[in-house]
Amino acid sequence: MMTTHLENCEWKCTPDVHFGTENEIHIWRIPVKPVQETELKVLSSDERKRLAEFRNTLSKNIYFSSRIMMRKLFSSYLDLPASDIEIAIHSQGKPYLKMNDNSLEFNLTHSDT
Repeated sequence: MMTTHLENCEWKCTPDVHFGTENEIHIWRIPVKPVQETELKVLSSDERKRLAEFRNTLSKNIYFSSRIMMRKLFSSYLDLPASDIEIAIHSQGKPYLKMNDNSLEFNLTHSDT
């Protein structure tokens, strides 16, 4: 059984993301930021439509921030333009990469802390 000690973990900022070896786990902490009009073009039409449906500003900003950062991260990992990343939703509501060969798996969780 693997044990971890996250209380001793230090968050680091890095501009470079890449796969290292198989079975590697990366954990990203994404800050919530207001919707940036200049970044909307990166989102799919379905994502922009869903974003427009939010009435609560915080929920809208959380959705925007998570989608933009997922696209930026996946863009670096997969060496594709962020706007070309195809993110779909399973029937249970969990996002997944549509064009993935299962070499990149992810989970998205929101927290207040």
